[in-house]
Amino acid sequence: MNQLYYFRKLPQKYTPYVFAFFMAGIMAFLMSMVIVAANSGLHTGYLVRVLHAYSHSVAC
Repeated sequence: MNQLYYFRKLPQKYTPYVFAFFMAGIMAFLMSMVIVAANSGLHTGYLVRVLHAYSHSVAC
């Protein structure tokens, strides 16, 4: 087998935890996008404000 394309798979018993971790991160980012858009609109600097709000939400 070619060494470049060899990856180890995640054990089956950890997949619910990994899925929950990534889903929580995605949902926090989507909620940051919606809340920033509702509070300050879709003006210049929207993405910067979203990333700033997201950094505060995942810091805890």
